[in-house]
Amino acid sequence: MKAKNFYVFVPRETYKTFFNRCYNHLSKLITELKKIGIKATLYPIGSGKRHLVTQKIINGKPQAYDLDFNLEIDLDSLPPKYKSLKKLKDKIRGLLNEIIAENDSFSDGQDSTSVISVPLHFPDSPEIKFSFDLAIVSRNPYGNLQRLIHDKSHNNYTWSPSKNSKDCDKKAEKLKTAERWNQVRDHYLELKNQFINDTNHPSFICYVMAINEVYDLYY
Repeated sequence: MKAKNFYVFVPRETYKTFFNRCYNHLSKLITELKKIGIKATLYPIGSGKRHLVTQKIINGKPQAYDLDFNLEIDLDSLPPKYKSLKKLKDKIRGLLNEIIAENDSFSDGQDSTSVISVPLHFPDSPEIKFSFDLAIVSRNPYGNLQRLIHDKSHNNYTWSPSKNSKDCDKKAEKLKTAERWNQVRDHYLELKNQFINDTNHPSFICYVMAINEVYDLYY
Protein backbone atom coordinates (compact mmCIF):
# COMPACT_ATOMS: atom_id res chain seq x y z
CA MET A 1 0.00 0.00 0.00
CA LYS A 2 1.34 3.42 -0.98
CA ALA A 3 2.05 5.86 1.86
CA LYS A 4 -0.52 8.60 2.41
CA ASN A 5 2.20 11.24 2.29
CA PHE A 6 4.82 11.11 -0.44
CA TYR A 7 6.72 13.15 -3.03
CA VAL A 8 6.27 13.20 -6.81
CA PHE A 9 8.14 15.08 -9.53
CA VAL A 10 6.76 18.36 -10.90
CA PRO A 11 6.90 18.72 -14.72
CA ARG A 12 9.30 21.37 -15.97
CA GLU A 13 6.58 23.25 -17.85
CA THR A 14 4.67 23.63 -14.58
CA TYR A 15 7.44 25.39 -12.64
CA LYS A 16 9.28 27.19 -15.47
CA THR A 17 7.46 30.53 -15.04
CA PHE A 18 8.03 30.52 -11.28
CA PHE A 19 11.69 29.68 -11.80
CA ASN A 20 12.17 32.71 -14.05
CA ARG A 21 10.48 35.05 -11.56
CA CYS A 22 12.66 33.81 -8.70
CA TYR A 23 15.87 33.98 -10.69
CA ASN A 24 15.11 37.54 -11.74
CA HIS A 25 14.77 38.68 -8.11
CA LEU A 26 17.87 36.82 -6.97
CA SER A 27 19.98 38.21 -9.79
CA LYS A 28 19.10 41.70 -8.55
CA LEU A 29 20.13 40.60 -5.06
CA ILE A 30 23.62 39.72 -6.36
CA THR A 31 23.92 43.24 -7.78
CA GLU A 32 22.86 44.86 -4.48
CA LEU A 33 25.31 42.74 -2.49
CA LYS A 34 28.12 43.76 -4.80
CA LYS A 35 27.37 47.42 -4.03
CA ILE A 36 28.17 46.82 -0.35
CA GLY A 37 31.31 44.83 -1.06
CA ILE A 38 29.97 41.27 -0.82
CA LYS A 39 30.87 38.96 -3.71
CA ALA A 40 28.42 36.14 -4.26
CA THR A 41 27.30 33.69 -6.92
CA LEU A 42 23.81 32.33 -7.45
CA TYR A 43 22.74 28.96 -8.74
CA PRO A 44 19.72 26.68 -8.52
CA ILE A 45 20.44 23.53 -6.59
CA GLY A 46 19.34 19.97 -7.08
CA SER A 47 15.73 20.43 -8.01
CA GLY A 48 15.80 23.54 -10.18
CA LYS A 49 19.18 22.91 -11.75
CA ARG A 50 18.63 19.26 -12.65
CA HIS A 51 14.86 19.30 -13.14
CA LEU A 52 14.22 17.36 -9.94
CA VAL A 53 11.51 19.60 -8.50
CA THR A 54 9.32 17.63 -6.12
CA GLN A 55 5.87 18.19 -4.68
CA LYS A 56 4.49 16.63 -1.52
CA ILE A 57 1.18 14.79 -1.66
CA ILE A 58 -0.67 14.65 1.66
CA ASN A 59 -3.71 12.38 1.85
CA GLY A 60 -4.07 12.61 -1.91
CA LYS A 61 -3.90 16.43 -2.03
CA PRO A 62 -0.95 18.13 -3.82
CA GLN A 63 0.79 20.70 -1.61
CA ALA A 64 2.64 23.88 -2.52
CA TYR A 65 6.06 23.10 -3.96
CA ASP A 66 9.26 25.13 -3.93
CA LEU A 67 12.47 25.82 -5.80
CA ASP A 68 15.86 25.82 -4.11
CA PHE A 69 18.75 28.20 -4.71
CA ASN A 70 22.20 28.62 -3.23
CA LEU A 71 23.71 32.04 -2.63
CA GLU A 72 27.41 31.25 -2.34
CA ILE A 73 29.32 33.93 -0.45
CA ASP A 74 33.00 34.62 -1.07
CA LEU A 75 34.14 34.80 2.55
CA ASP A 76 37.30 36.70 1.62
CA SER A 77 35.15 39.54 0.30
CA LEU A 78 33.09 40.05 3.45
CA PRO A 79 33.42 43.52 4.98
CA PRO A 80 34.17 43.33 8.74
CA LYS A 81 30.60 44.38 9.53
CA TYR A 82 29.15 41.28 7.92
CA LYS A 83 31.49 38.71 9.40
CA SER A 84 28.76 38.46 12.03
CA LEU A 85 26.58 35.71 10.50
CA LYS A 86 23.44 37.19 12.03
CA LYS A 87 24.11 40.56 10.41
CA LEU A 88 24.96 38.84 7.14
CA LYS A 89 21.72 36.87 6.99
CA ASP A 90 19.62 39.82 8.17
CA LYS A 91 21.15 42.05 5.49
CA ILE A 92 20.59 39.53 2.71
CA ARG A 93 17.00 38.97 3.81
CA GLY A 94 16.37 42.71 4.08
CA LEU A 95 17.71 43.41 0.59
CA LEU A 96 15.71 40.54 -0.90
CA ASN A 97 12.51 41.77 0.72
CA GLU A 98 13.09 45.26 -0.69
CA ILE A 99 13.56 43.84 -4.19
CA ILE A 100 10.43 41.71 -3.96
CA ALA A 101 8.32 44.57 -2.58
CA GLU A 102 9.13 46.68 -5.64
CA ASN A 103 8.42 44.06 -8.26
CA ASP A 104 6.25 41.16 -7.20
CA SER A 105 3.51 39.75 -5.00
CA PHE A 106 5.70 37.37 -3.00
CA SER A 107 5.52 37.78 0.77
CA ASP A 108 8.57 38.77 2.81
CA GLY A 109 11.29 36.16 3.13
CA GLN A 110 11.12 34.22 6.38
CA ASP A 111 14.17 33.39 8.51
CA SER A 112 14.01 29.59 8.53
CA THR A 113 16.69 27.47 10.17
CA SER A 114 18.76 26.77 7.04
CA VAL A 115 17.22 29.04 4.37
CA ILE A 116 15.35 32.24 3.67
CA SER A 117 11.94 30.98 2.61
CA VAL A 118 9.86 33.24 0.36
CA PRO A 119 6.18 32.26 -0.08
CA LEU A 120 3.67 33.22 -2.73
CA HIS A 121 0.05 33.00 -1.58
CA PHE A 122 -3.10 32.41 -3.56
CA PRO A 123 -5.06 35.66 -4.09
CA ASP A 124 -7.25 36.46 -1.05
CA SER A 125 -6.21 33.23 0.65
CA PRO A 126 -3.76 32.26 3.42
CA GLU A 127 -2.79 29.14 1.49
CA ILE A 128 0.71 29.08 -0.01
CA LYS A 129 0.71 28.56 -3.77
CA PHE A 130 4.46 28.31 -4.22
CA SER A 131 7.69 29.30 -2.49
CA PHE A 132 11.39 29.51 -3.10
CA ASP A 133 14.13 28.81 -0.60
CA LEU A 134 17.46 30.61 -0.59
CA ALA A 135 20.31 28.93 1.28
CA ILE A 136 23.31 31.08 2.18
CA VAL A 137 26.44 28.98 1.68
CA SER A 138 30.22 29.29 1.49
CA ARG A 139 33.23 27.00 1.07
CA ASN A 140 35.21 25.62 3.98
CA PRO A 141 39.00 25.12 3.75
CA TYR A 142 38.45 21.63 2.30
CA GLY A 143 36.31 22.91 -0.56
CA ASN A 144 33.02 21.52 0.76
CA LEU A 145 29.95 23.70 0.89
CA GLN A 146 28.73 24.86 4.28
CA ARG A 147 25.28 26.24 4.98
CA LEU A 148 24.50 29.18 7.23
CA ILE A 149 22.33 27.73 9.99
CA HIS A 150 20.26 29.64 12.53
CA ASP A 151 19.82 27.49 15.62
CA LYS A 152 16.74 29.22 16.97
CA SER A 153 16.69 27.29 20.23
CA HIS A 154 19.94 29.02 21.22
CA ASN A 155 19.72 31.99 18.80
CA ASN A 156 23.07 30.94 17.36
CA TYR A 157 24.31 31.36 13.79
CA THR A 158 26.97 29.01 12.42
CA TRP A 159 28.33 27.35 9.27
CA SER A 160 27.25 23.71 8.93
CA PRO A 161 29.34 21.66 6.43
CA SER A 162 27.54 19.63 3.75
CA LYS A 163 29.57 16.44 3.66
CA ASN A 164 30.93 15.14 0.36
CA SER A 165 29.65 18.12 -1.63
CA LYS A 166 33.01 19.24 -3.07
CA ASP A 167 32.89 17.32 -6.38
CA CYS A 168 29.14 16.88 -6.63
CA ASP A 169 28.70 18.78 -9.90
CA LYS A 170 31.57 16.92 -11.58
CA LYS A 171 30.09 13.59 -10.53
CA ALA A 172 26.66 14.64 -11.79
CA GLU A 173 28.05 15.51 -15.22
CA LYS A 174 29.89 12.19 -15.40
CA LEU A 175 26.72 10.30 -14.53
CA LYS A 176 24.71 12.22 -17.12
CA THR A 177 27.33 11.51 -19.79
CA ALA A 178 27.19 7.82 -18.87
CA GLU A 179 23.38 7.91 -19.24
CA ARG A 180 22.81 7.02 -15.60
CA TRP A 181 20.80 10.11 -14.73
CA ASN A 182 17.50 8.25 -14.46
CA GLN A 183 19.03 6.21 -11.65
CA VAL A 184 19.94 9.44 -9.88
CA ARG A 185 16.38 10.73 -10.33
CA ASP A 186 14.88 7.52 -8.96
CA HIS A 187 17.24 7.46 -5.98
CA TYR A 188 16.70 11.15 -5.23
CA LEU A 189 12.95 10.59 -5.06
CA GLU A 190 13.50 7.56 -2.83
CA LEU A 191 15.59 9.65 -0.45
CA LYS A 192 13.07 12.50 -0.42
CA ASN A 193 10.38 10.03 0.59
CA GLN A 194 12.64 8.25 3.06
CA PHE A 195 13.36 11.53 4.85
CA ILE A 196 9.97 13.12 4.25
CA ASN A 197 9.61 14.18 7.91
CA ASP A 198 13.30 14.72 8.64
CA THR A 199 14.30 18.40 8.68
CA ASN A 200 17.98 17.41 8.74
CA HIS A 201 17.69 16.14 5.18
CA PRO A 202 16.47 19.03 3.00
CA SER A 203 16.47 18.76 -0.79
CA PHE A 204 20.12 19.73 -1.22
CA ILE A 205 21.33 17.06 1.22
CA CYS A 206 19.20 14.41 -0.52
CA TYR A 207 20.58 15.55 -3.86
CA VAL A 208 24.21 15.26 -2.70
CA MET A 209 23.48 11.84 -1.23
CA ALA A 210 21.82 10.61 -4.42
CA ILE A 211 24.74 11.76 -6.59
CA ASN A 212 27.40 10.23 -4.36
CA GLU A 213 25.60 6.94 -3.76
CA VAL A 214 24.85 6.28 -7.44
CA TYR A 215 28.35 7.43 -8.41
CA ASP A 216 29.90 5.00 -5.93
CA LEU A 217 28.07 2.11 -7.57
CA TYR A 218 30.03 2.57 -10.80
CA TYR A 219 33.28 4.42 -10.04
